[in-house]
Amino acid sequence: MKVVDGKTIDEEYEVLSALINGMYLTGRYKSIVITNPTCCEDDLRTDRWHRYVEELTPISVETLDDYAARNKQSLTFEKRFNLKAGYRIVPYVEIEKLFDYVDLEGDWKTFYSKYPGSNGYVRLSRVGFNKAKDQALVNTPWMRGSLSGEGHYVLLGKQDGSWKVLKKVGTWVV
Repeated sequence: MKVVDGKTIDEEYEVLSALINGMYLTGRYKSIVITNPTCCEDDLRTDRWHRYVEELTPISVETLDDYAARNKQSLTFEKRFNLKAGYRIVPYVEIEKLFDYVDLEGDWKTFYSKYPGSNGYVRLSRVGFNKAKDQALVNTPWMRGSLSGEGHYVLLGKQDGSWKVLKKVGTWVV
């Protein structure tokens, strides 16, 4: 078991797997693309951030502090997710190369020809935990089409040994 900053990487994969299964692998999708490395720098002092925190109540200060600390260093993902569908881990720079933003419809056709059956691509932040490790926070942007994408802060809780999405707060939508 790999340990970083007193927390196991295994726990991060458990939380992220539960999030992806619960939010992005619903329906008929056969796979999803997960970008590497983790993303989503945050300025935790903004007014907008404070609004998100209010909407995520009862999030603990421990979880917020750990989230801020862990996201100062990115994580490069390995094939360790436990998902109910297939997935590919792709460097985000490779995804960016597919989009010239002149012909977004054509760009997405290229994406789906390269990653058929997928439900777009998801970016993931590091996971912040409380000390009891029964609460977790993640930031996750998800794109699946030229006019179909959204970002969320997601609060998860560990209930009966499994991670569940408790609340999500939208940060942007296309």
